[in-house]
Amino acid sequence: MQPILQKNKINVLMIEKMDRIGGNSVLSQQDFAVMGSDLQKKENIQDSVELFLKDLNKAGGGGV
Repeated sequence: MQPILQKNKINVLMIEKMDRIGGNSVLSQQDFAVMGSDLQKKENIQDSVELFLKDLNKAGGGGV
């Protein structure tokens, strides 16, 4: 089975900002950020798309 992008003749260029493949994901020791997780719900932590993106940019050095 052909990958969907190849089948539809869509070219993709992936640019990594870090000096290693996997970037921040490699450094995070396989932890990842999610919005509306069970842990957030358990701790009654309110989240939103805007807050999530702000946190991601801050953690990634974007400094929003």
